[in-house]
Amino acid sequence: MKKISFLIILLFSFISYSQVGINTPQPNSTLVVEGSYEGAYKTVNANTTLGSQDQYVSAEGSSSLTITLPDASIANSFSGRIYHIKNNTAKDLTISGFGSQLLKINGLTSSNTYILPAGFHIRIVKNDNAIAAMPLWDILFSANSLPPNSRSLQYTKAVASPIDVMTPNYSVASIGNLMIGFTGTSPSSQGYLSYSLKINSPTTIWYNQAPSSAIYAQHLVMNGYWYNIGNALTPNNRDIIEAIIIVHATKEVYRITVCLNGDIAASGSVPAVVSGITVFAEKLD
Repeated sequence: MKKISFLIILLFSFISYSQVGINTPQPNSTLVVEGSYEGAYKTVNANTTLGSQDQYVSAEGSSSLTITLPDASIANSFSGRIYHIKNNTAKDLTISGFGSQLLKINGLTSSNTYILPAGFHIRIVKNDNAIAAMPLWDILFSANSLPPNSRSLQYTKAVASPIDVMTPNYSVASIGNLMIGFTGTSPSSQGYLSYSLKINSPTTIWYNQAPSSAIYAQHLVMNGYWYNIGNALTPNNRDIIEAIIIVHATKEVYRITVCLNGDIAASGSVPAVVSGITVFAEKLD
């Protein structure tokens, strides 16, 4: 009888602490699911309070809505419950705690409400707090579900200092089909911002120079030739230039930023600066 009782206790212990596997004979975690998972899905188009039967929630329509989380201060609360909410409306969606209950936004901020912009989704989990004065929900994740059709910005930079006879070579920034540099050879003499293309193409240029006014120009550019744009520049004037160059043959758009300076003497704790030019070129397509 003692042996039977021992075996029953051993079997019960094994069952209580065993691992469960679905579609796998050897689970290596408490629960292993080798296959798809199905959760409750709900669409709402009016203000609603979530319950124990909700998991994936999609807010629909063209109006602003409020989704209220369930009362989480009850005894034996549901710590670990997760809601996935997607804002498919055209307006902001308000996620609200029950009554005055709080959501933990981050380590320093808690709030009764959280605004979810259109197109964003959020994942919220019930934490192990049970006192209404403390945050009862944690925001795990909030992001734009469908980010805009964006690309990494391509850019390059050329720096030439001091400004001397080598500056026309050292100041050239090259990106895509564009090469652009400065023709000046001394801080006190004038030079031009000059560009060249690796292809033949018509171009349109918008050029703004401080303190001068903006300039608009059109060129027919031949591969390998250099073309001056804008007014003459003098490093000692600390000219600043911004320009947009459109290459029509390839539909490319380039943005150019240039700053240059002559020799600047030291003043008090500010050190002296040697003449130089920085050419920053971005490919915006």
